[in-house]
Amino acid sequence: MELKDYWRVIRGWKALIVIGTVLATMVGYGSMRHSASTKPVYEGTALVFVTYVTPPGSPYITTLSVHDETQVLSGHASDSGADKAIRNRYHIDTRQVHKVTTAVDPERPVITVQAFGDNSRAVAIYAEAMARYLAAQESRKVGAETIALLHSLATQTSSARAKWLASQARYYAQCGCLPHQRAPKASVATLARLKANLDILQADYLADESRYLTLRNNPVSPVTSAPGRAKKLNTIYPSAVSWLVPAAILGLLFSIGLAALLDYALDVPTPGLSRLAMGLRRRGSTPTSSAGANSGPTGGSEETGRDANSDRKPAMEQDVRDESAS
Repeated sequence: MELKDYWRVIRGWKALIVIGTVLATMVGYGSMRHSASTKPVYEGTALVFVTYVTPPGSPYITTLSVHDETQVLSGHASDSGADKAIRNRYHIDTRQVHKVTTAVDPERPVITVQAFGDNSRAVAIYAEAMARYLAAQESRKVGAETIALLHSLATQTSSARAKWLASQARYYAQCGCLPHQRAPKASVATLARLKANLDILQADYLADESRYLTLRNNPVSPVTSAPGRAKKLNTIYPSAVSWLVPAAILGLLFSIGLAALLDYALDVPTPGLSRLAMGLRRRGSTPTSSAGANSGPTGGSEETGRDANSDRKPAMEQDVRDESAS
């Protein structure tokens, strides 16, 4: 069929095409409602609180702010290894938990882990396990930085203590303030300079020691997680576009195909659904005519058939005119 033939079919059978498209759209809408109403959805929620992203006493400022580091941490929720480990450990399949999302509070360094599924207990367990996984990821990173910083602070504290003790020995050797010394061995200005240097080295040593002890005995965890909880959501209907548009397109294509098939099968010069009635009328009257033609003599069958067709033709043309006039 050429393009103009399809256009002729669409114009002639537009009622059938419209009805078929509407019916298919209604079927798609009913399927959408049925799919949404038969699957209750539960939401499991757990929180991750980020306290700090660099060890206390760190001598440098991290290039990422706490909020930016929290954003990076929330991205680890999509790790395939974490999802597989959680599902294997707690025996959770994809039907029980089929969607996991994370959201970062714009005002606080808090990550909200949300798991959605058909099982309330499974979504709560999954959300809590994912929150613990994120907390472990950040704690592991900060812990590695803490170990490196502790080693650096220990070396720095030891060096500051050695310098302080050496400066203290030089000062006491020349100050004349020990019992076995009778008089100072240096001038007053030299002793004042030595004493000032001794005080500076002592302050540096005490500061390094305090940073080392604070970091080593720090009781605050960099990240903590809250237990998961679950709640049943209201019925969430799928997107109407994802259901109705495909249904309407399929209904339109099916209706056009059916119209083309009927147009080819019912070869009657009458447009629209009236062609269907006319064609069915022709099909119903054909066996009677054929039976009458076959019941006569053999030699006159062809002539009898031609006479019957010639008699029927004016009647059909009259019916066509009546249909067009109506």
